[in-house]
Parts: sequence; C-alpha cells; structure tokens
Amino acid sequence: RPEPAAMPEDIRTTLIALADRCTVVVTSARARANVERLIRIESITYAGCHGFDIAGPKGTGIRHDEGAGYTPVIAQAANELRRGLASIEGVIVENKIYAVTVHFRTVKADDVSRVEHIVDSVLAQHTLLHKTRGKKFFELRPNMPWGEGKAVLWLLDAMGLNQPDVVPFYIGNKVTDRDAFQALLGKGISILVAKKPQPTCADYRLSGRGEVYAFLNALTAMLGEGT
Repeated sequence: RPEPAAMPEDIRTTLIALADRCTVVVTSARARANVERLIRIESITYAGCHGFDIAGPKGTGIRHDEGAGYTPVIAQAANELRRGLASIEGVIVENKIYAVTVHFRTVKADDVSRVEHIVDSVLAQHTLLHKTRGKKFFELRPNMPWGEGKAVLWLLDAMGLNQPDVVPFYIGNKVTDRDAFQALLGKGISILVAKKPQPTCADYRLSGRGEVYAFLNALTAMLGEGT
C-alpha cells in the first residue's frame, strides 16, 4: 500500500545538511502534499505528481501547477474508477489531484486483466487523459507533454540555475525518471539507482539506497569543504 512509506531519520538528516549547502529538489510520483508530510524538510523544493505540482520553500516564490486545468476530470475519473473497480479485491484507487493511480499489487493475478480493462474503459471516456503504467500500477495523467524532465528544466530556469557554472545532479530509480535523465543530457549528471546494469541514458549507476546515502553524505562533506 502507498500509505506506510516512511523516510529514515538518517536520510532526513543528510538531506537537511545538503540543503544547507546547495539547492535540493525532491521529485516524486506521489502527490506533493503527501511528499511534504513524508519528508518534513522546509528548506527544499518539492515537485509532486511527476512534476505537475511544484512548490519551493516559503519566500522563494517558486510555484507551478502545470496540470491545474485537469483536476476536475482527474477527480471524475477517480470516482468512476472507484465504482468500476469496487468488486475487485485488493485494488487501491489513489486520487493524487493531478493524476489518479490504480494500484494492483495486492490484486489476484487472475484479476489484473479485469483491472486494466476497467481502467481502459474509463480512459476511453476522457480524451484529456492518457494511461501510463509502472510497477504494479496503472495511472491516468493529463494528456500533455509534461513530466519530470520538463519540470527539472523549468526549475533550473525559475531558480536562476540554468547557468554554465551550475551542474545539476539527478538521482532516480523509476521508469519516469528516464524523462529527467534525457532532459539533462549535456546539462548535468544523472544517476540511475538499480541493482544491476540496464539500458539507460543516465551517466552513472548506484546499486541501491545504501550507496545513494553514502554518495549524498560524501557530496555534503565535499561541499562543506568548499571544494
């Protein structure tokens, strides 16, 4: 289920220290308000729901809601999905304001095709949306050219960081992060988090959470030394 996610305190401590030394942005497929409650760091910028909903720390003026005009149709599709999927045990329909996600991790294997059929039926009634899929979920999002990649480029401009002496780092492990990897080609350094090598346009790879933690600590220490 999406609700039990939690951030370890050691990771939070590292992010706070890093944010004291450089600009930190957290991008997520989760709703922005959800991510803010999960991380609880006021000094960083949050780009929720694949970058459709962006907000910086208080006083920065950083605010962007690319998908605002789509929220009514998202809400309607979420209600239709809840009704249509109510008889299938284990389905979770999550309205993330700028997208609606249907989680089927706890659905019986024989029922997954029914879940997708109902999702497709709802999608057919809403031409303003399009379907994506990930690890054990289907998602309906605004049918427009926006995602993590466009959000990252928008943030670089909005924050005045689209400069030749600025090197953005992007670390990600999900399918949607590939969009950001592609957007940063020639502009920054992208790092895929994956246990094994795989086709990617990312520049480097870290094997998992432990290596990411070590990397962020090393980066924080390096910036603290002024190098």
